[in-house]
Amino acid sequence: MADQPTIEERLAAARAKREAAEARREGLRKLADLEEEEREAVYQTALAELEEKHGATKIRAVRVGPNLIVLKRGLEVLWKKFQSAAERAGKNPIPNKAVEDFVSPCVVFSALNGREVSLSEFLEEQPGSLSGLATELADLYGLKTKEDEGK
Repeated sequence: MADQPTIEERLAAARAKREAAEARREGLRKLADLEEEEREAVYQTALAELEEKHGATKIRAVRVGPNLIVLKRGLEVLWKKFQSAAERAGKNPIPNKAVEDFVSPCVVFSALNGREVSLSEFLEEQPGSLSGLATELADLYGLKTKEDEGK
């Protein structure tokens, strides 16, 4: 029985194990905070430059998780082509190609986790974001949604 650890020894070992785990988790939280601050520094710098260049009301910053994409209203012909594709689709979804053709020329900045990337890289990582980007861009063109009309 002498080989069995005492209650005090077991308690000390459990506390040491818990404290080591807590310290490890705290380190991970600090690393996540650092990564978020670095990402935000990139995003805020890019947004400041884009607002200076295009005007704050002429661009739309869209967050997709920890990622950012910035849109600027494009030429009227883009909107007309997109509307035409929507009319042809009728009650069916607008083809992804038409949506991407609408969004792509209007992207002025896109980043994944603070790293600037092309739209194709962004969409490869966040494929479900394309329709939401089109909705945000349509708003820049002045489209009123049903929710807006009720306000």
